[in-house]
Amino acid sequence: MQSSGRSIAKIPEMGTDDRGFEQLQRLIENLVQQEAARKKTSPDDLIRVVRGNEVVWMTADEADALLASDTESEDDRLRNSVERALKGETRIFHIELRAMIALGMEMLDRYAKEGSVDQNEVNRIRPIFIQMERRINTTVDRLKEIEKRIQNYRRINPILDEFESKIGQLLNLQRVGKNEEAADLAKELGALRKRYLFLSRGLASDTNVVYGHRLDLQKNKKTILSNQKYLAAQRAGMLTKLLEKGRTRLEILCNGFPVEEAIKGERKDEINTCMEDLKAQQSELRAISKGLQVIEFQEKEVESVISHIVQNVVREESKLEESEKSPESQPGASESAQEDKRLRRMATVQRRR
Repeated sequence: MQSSGRSIAKIPEMGTDDRGFEQLQRLIENLVQQEAARKKTSPDDLIRVVRGNEVVWMTADEADALLASDTESEDDRLRNSVERALKGETRIFHIELRAMIALGMEMLDRYAKEGSVDQNEVNRIRPIFIQMERRINTTVDRLKEIEKRIQNYRRINPILDEFESKIGQLLNLQRVGKNEEAADLAKELGALRKRYLFLSRGLASDTNVVYGHRLDLQKNKKTILSNQKYLAAQRAGMLTKLLEKGRTRLEILCNGFPVEEAIKGERKDEINTCMEDLKAQQSELRAISKGLQVIEFQEKEVESVISHIVQNVVREESKLEESEKSPESQPGASESAQEDKRLRRMATVQRRR
């Protein structure tokens, strides 16, 4: 079963002021209303999530099918998620995060109106979303500026791309055991090495800043998901209470008779209304429960991405940068050993590109 969605790439990049964010909120809510009409269901029965590069709205059955059909291994999923986090297009990721905040604000407004979230919580959570959206805009502006600087630097120094491309080829040749070809390519790299080492030092600081900003965006993503999960749990709790009250009321209306028999009596209309309310509440609760599963899955995934970036990217880059700045602080470290370290770093850079 395929869930419906709108590609993030097809959502226009609204202005980063409050008006632009309001336009994005209206766009996404209109899309949800259109999809609910197309599926002939209540908007409350649609799960709204940002998944991959799509804003997705789906029924509980579609969420079931989606979760069941995900056969990707945890290692593959983590690798792909880290790749998107570090290498994904900044513009797309910006829209994705803003769309997630828009969905969170929509949840907050809807659940507040329905009484599932009290006013104190509304007053606490709304500023979180607003401030986070502004903070993300600022981070993305800085990230774009630095990435543009890196892009220009690489453009005027094509040896960087050439060397890193050949590093990738060398690793592939070694991996498949083509040692002679690897040796020939290593000689070519040797001729380029000194120049590359000199030029690449000009990228180290900016590269670390880029990784830091992208890590911050992942942390913001986790905060958005955590607040979405909290809001959904509040609504699920309210629906559970409403269902308990509704079932009690139905028993009172039936006055000890089976529903099939009681519905033929004088309180027919009240019983029908009560049953319709129960059906709607059960349907919404099922959708929210499945939506919670999807959000929890996403939250676990982003936590793994953050952990991986911190442990294997940010710390590694910082250690390499420090060791390269102060080679004399490492007694016995030969120039050859330092160059080998640089090669390992270049291999890492090449894999992340």
